[in-house]
Amino acid sequence: LLVGTSSARSVGTVNQPIQQESTSDTGIAFVRNSSSDVLGSYVILAKSRGTSTGSNTIVQNGDQLGALVFAGTDGTDANSQAAFIAPDVDGTPGANDMPGRLTFATTAPGASLAAVRMRITSGGNVGIGTSSPGHLLDVQGYGRFGETSGLGLLQFGKSSTTTKNYHIGADSAGGFQIWNGNIGTGVSKLTVSSNGDLTTHGNFIVQGHGSEGGEV
Repeated sequence: LLVGTSSARSVGTVNQPIQQESTSDTGIAFVRNSSSDVLGSYVILAKSRGTSTGSNTIVQNGDQLGALVFAGTDGTDANSQAAFIAPDVDGTPGANDMPGRLTFATTAPGASLAAVRMRITSGGNVGIGTSSPGHLLDVQGYGRFGETSGLGLLQFGKSSTTTKNYHIGADSAGGFQIWNGNIGTGVSKLTVSSNGDLTTHGNFIVQGHGSEGGEV
């Protein structure tokens, strides 16, 4: 089905049975009007392993169930992908059992196909820089925490119990601190100054053996 054009073409390396093309606005909108529930509109992408319309042949681990592909024309064609978001089967499926993962991919400069950058597995693990995250958050590579007008901080603890919160990050003097409680009103527990001096705001306890290379 062609809308606004009489000639179909491949876009993002994918052939589409429905295609809209225009020199102005293109798009599609779904609106649900309902006061009896909280549900909205849906876009559903699905796959089967069947060979006929209406088949329910079970899919397999690793099958891609659909994709949102973003592409741009490169002066030659419209097949160069910039990014895609895709759900895949992530485990062995069965009756009323469909484990899935969600993959986010972007294209590097000089390339035409997107590569995986982040993945959410069926178990809820989030991987950045890895396709097989082994933890709730698994980052392979360097990360940075900061802001233009404040400090970059990591918080550990319960947000509902501020006395049990710990913050780790840089301080305004160019050093490194561990705070207990809220930032600004919390208590500094350990400080590493910009010149490397370490200060504890409490008892300094060492268990086991160690060695020193300077003054204590």
